[in-house]
Amino acid sequence: MQNKDFQLAYGEQDDPFTRQMIEQENAMMHPEEWGIYMLPIIEEHLDPPMDPQNMTESQIRCYLPRLVQLLAAHHFCLTNSNHLDDRALYQHILAEVLPKPIGIGPNPVGGILYHECCPCDDLDRWLAYYATDDDREFWKHDWDGPLPEKKPLVSDRDIWLEILAESFRNDPLPDYGNDS
Repeated sequence: MQNKDFQLAYGEQDDPFTRQMIEQENAMMHPEEWGIYMLPIIEEHLDPPMDPQNMTESQIRCYLPRLVQLLAAHHFCLTNSNHLDDRALYQHILAEVLPKPIGIGPNPVGGILYHECCPCDDLDRWLAYYATDDDREFWKHDWDGPLPEKKPLVSDRDIWLEILAESFRNDPLPDYGNDS
């Protein structure tokens, strides 16, 4: 939505904080209109291989941190990814994050958009990887049949992903020098 459209929809906003909050909420609720497509940015500045199945472990270790950093610089944080190995996380980013616009808004300073790599609606996976023993005990009474087997996490990267995203929280979006 262009600046003129914003003024028509929300009136003149002299308060920058209110304007930013409205823009962020619109971007989150309507990313297809207000969000940012990261795929062109990623392709232009990183040009990563798009088929993780044909990548070597070395390539994954090279591209994944750079991919995550570009997302974090755009105030986007991946969460609950510890059940995924690096190749699976890379695949998840390609399949679930990059094809859609992310709703971070034109000026996300002070905000971060969190993306669940283990969606809350995937209760089987959450119970297997993330639920505490108390959580599992609670669900045992309401679950039809046995609970999913408890599985070990394969990574401890989530804390680092959040720290990385937090390090960009108060920064503006990257300026790539495009005057278009």
